[in-house]
Amino acid sequence: KILSFKVPSDTVMDLKVTVGEEEFNLRSFLDTGNNLKDPFSGYPVIIANCEKLKGIIPENVTDESIIKDGTVRIRFIVCSTVSGEGILPAFMPDTVKITGIRQSFETQKVIVAVTNRRLKNGDYDAILPSGLLSN
Repeated sequence: KILSFKVPSDTVMDLKVTVGEEEFNLRSFLDTGNNLKDPFSGYPVIIANCEKLKGIIPENVTDESIIKDGTVRIRFIVCSTVSGEGILPAFMPDTVKITGIRQSFETQKVIVAVTNRRLKNGDYDAILPSGLLSN
């Protein structure tokens, strides 16, 4: 039973991130243990693979400050994981649309942080925080 564990289908969702004229489609996983929020706005933070959002955040972003690049405002989110603490570059998209089995909705009250790490063994492009569905 342990070896054949499958992710419940209601935790897998389609995610569409819109920034300006660009749309990015990602396969996402709802992580009920993820409570990451932006400390300034209080908005929930989605963690996404940077390869899937290519061009939104410049590859050479290393300064731990808010910078301006084109029309996207970059900020840094401090996060804690099982393996330690880290800082992720993040941005506020124009809209995010989430489509799952039970519901579908669109919001502007969300932050997207990017990482170059594989998410859930590379099976997903984004991790959704539990607070996103309750807002």
